[in-house]
Amino acid sequence: PVRCDSASAKMCGSGAGAYCIPASEACPVECTTSEREVFIDTYNAQGQITGFNRTCLKAGEPLQCGANAILCTDSGGDQYCQPQSVACPVICNATTQKTCEPISFTTAGAIDSSASATTSCVPKSSACPCGTNAKRCNVVDDYGLADEYCIPQT
Repeated sequence: PVRCDSASAKMCGSGAGAYCIPASEACPVECTTSEREVFIDTYNAQGQITGFNRTCLKAGEPLQCGANAILCTDSGGDQYCQPQSVACPVICNATTQKTCEPISFTTAGAIDSSASATTSCVPKSSACPCGTNAKRCNVVDDYGLADEYCIPQT
């Protein structure tokens, strides 16, 4: 068994996982087998992480985000927090939809990297939208595979 010097230390954990830490420190959160460990991040207004809290959530309990953070869901259905200054990624239904990221061009025909490009989902049978100063080009290769892309309108 673990024994800690009560004048300067305290015991954290239990059983074979017990250990001593300085008395001035708090024992870390320890989740039970029916809980999941999460980190709740907090951000400043510029989207830089300012801290986090480690906590345990019971099954089905929703994740709560910290200051200046938004709740997002990944393609696997897992939730996470990120700065509210960054939009959550668009997740399309891989069975019925395709992901579209429109490309815009300048009036001179160069790719316009300063143009906003909003990711969207469309049915697999539909064409993706093009951005500003662009038109869609549909091609079929020698193997019969169809593809689409955007080219400058000029």
